[in-house]
Amino acid sequence: MGCAEPKHHKSTCTKVKGVCPACITYSGDQGSIYLPEFFIEVTNKWGKSMFDSSPVLSEHLDLAKEYYESKNMVPGFPSGFTDNGGLDEESGSYFWHARIISTPYNESLIYPYVKVPGSVAPICFSGLSEFVFDQWHLGESDDYYTNLQKNISMKACMLPGSSALGASGSIIPDGSSSGFGCAHPVGGSSGRVLNAAPTSDSLNLTSMCMGELGSLLPRVGRVLSTDKFRSAISAAWKFSSLTRSLNPMSQGGMRADYKWQMVYPKSSRTNCFYAGSISDHPPAPMEYRGTENTDTYVFAIWKNRKTSCLEPYVGYNIWKGAVDIEHQAFTAICKAVSI
Repeated sequence: MGCAEPKHHKSTCTKVKGVCPACITYSGDQGSIYLPEFFIEVTNKWGKSMFDSSPVLSEHLDLAKEYYESKNMVPGFPSGFTDNGGLDEESGSYFWHARIISTPYNESLIYPYVKVPGSVAPICFSGLSEFVFDQWHLGESDDYYTNLQKNISMKACMLPGSSALGASGSIIPDGSSSGFGCAHPVGGSSGRVLNAAPTSDSLNLTSMCMGELGSLLPRVGRVLSTDKFRSAISAAWKFSSLTRSLNPMSQGGMRADYKWQMVYPKSSRTNCFYAGSISDHPPAPMEYRGTENTDTYVFAIWKNRKTSCLEPYVGYNIWKGAVDIEHQAFTAICKAVSI
């Protein structure tokens, strides 16, 4: 995986000194930069992950496998579904298992003045589809909300410009997640209760559409599409939304200003990051050519992070310089990672 080149953006903000009404206000500078925050992996291999080489992550995945097997009459075989995922020609659909994991950061290399998750290496998966079997396979947690929104979402998602409705995400303020919410079992009935919370996408009408990919609900692993890559993106989007709805402290969720980067299979492009809109599906058309035979996709999700209101000119230039210096060290680590 490569690193994105730092693309700084500067905007105007208002600085306040003193106690109002006897305060002084003047214009300051606010810097912003996109940073990768979590990976979404979709695969047709249940109980497997490209990140399971880590002992602690492998142990977490093993717990999910045990839970998954307990949901089936025959251990090791998902009842009613093909074990290896892939295309079901009869239904014209693909089934995907999914994982979400935070992007590793070195604490000494945190970009200054920017709020980002403060972890060194992920200690667990934020989301594992094996832990949400009742919903990901059977749709039990979303069933009521799916039926409630069915007529509305089907019509709305077919309207011109419907992509603007997609990816608004939950009403949790961006960046409020601690990033330390580990994946755990959530049954169908528990999921229904969590879906009733205002933080769930199931109640957010502005996120009912995934652009041209159709309706967000139901958030299940089987996607009605014969296009493998587009079905993988759809499953990734659905699982990211589901993970944040069922575990608000975890990474996940989706918003219109998030950026996608396909990190596996590796892109044929020379640069490693393209700041296109999430509503542009596929997010990078040239990146997935020749990947039709893959059984796994990994996407990095990038979020826009902003500084506090800095002193004009001087504060922003100090921040920009520090970002450029630290980026060189961060790049060396990032490029050493091979998925």
